[in-house]
Order: sequence, then structure tokens, then C-alpha cells
Amino acid sequence: MSPRNTPIKQKLTSIILLTCCVVLVITCGGFLTYELLTFRQTMSEHLSTVGRLIANNSNAALVYENHKDATEVLSALKEEPHVGGA
Repeated sequence: MSPRNTPIKQKLTSIILLTCCVVLVITCGGFLTYELLTFRQTMSEHLSTVGRLIANNSNAALVYENHKDATEVLSALKEEPHVGGA
């Protein structure tokens, strides 16, 4: 069937379907972009907070050269999956 012979109802249905699909793809792209950006920002803030906590907790161990306390504080980072080593 050629486009000229297609009923108007089918043409309108096709146009509406195409419009909905385009809007859905654009919306999903927007959500994906937003999630990626907020994930990176949240991860950065989280690691900064962990870094500050470790710095504050290990300060006394470093000043007084207490290796046992320093090791204990740094061993707590084993539970943090995003920290490679300490």
C-alpha cells in the first residue's frame, strides 16, 4: 500500500506513535545524563568525607607516632569498596 492510499487514521496513529517514541528516548537520555552526573558528584563528596574522617582520626596517631593506632584507623578503610589502598 502506498502512502497516498493509506487511511488518515493509520497516518495519524503512526505520527503519534513516532512522536511518543522520540519523546521517550529524549526523556530517558535526560534521566541517564542526570543520574551519571549526580552519581559522580555524590561519589566525590562521599570520598572527600571519608578522607576528612580518616585524617581527623589518624592525626593523633601520626603526631605521637603510635603505629598500632594508625594501623587500626587505616584498616577501617578495608570496608570501603571505593578506596584502593591506604
